Amino acid sequence: MRRRLSFAVLLTVVLVGACNGDADDSADDTSTTTGPGVTVQATTTAVVATDFAFDPATVQVSAGSPVALRVSNKGNAPHTFTVDALAIDQEVDPGEEVEVLIQAPTAASHVFYCRFHRAQGMEGTLLVG
Repeated sequence: MRRRLSFAVLLTVVLVGACNGDADDSADDTSTTTGPGVTVQATTTAVVATDFAFDPATVQVSAGSPVALRVSNKGNAPHTFTVDALAIDQEVDPGEEVEVLIQAPTAASHVFYCRFHRAQGMEGTLLVG
């Protein structure tokens, strides 16, 4: 419960900071997000959800380092960015973008997918190393 609350607080801080940040959409930059007494520095990586695919299909992040995934939906249908092992399930409507903070503590390989379109093959791999 404490871990989920901490994650929720961190995610809220990142999302609030994203609303106040600049409009630079480049991948792999470093962003600093501040909130009430909290500063988070995270590498930002872009992931695009299209109709039934993620681009890139493989995302590599460092273990223990915060990574903000900027997930944008360029398709016509609503999608999710879901990682069961990390308790992530974020909906993204067509034309919208969300930022998901990931801080996986240990090296592992996780499947990410769209809950709505997984049966159509809409999934990818999150490599933590």
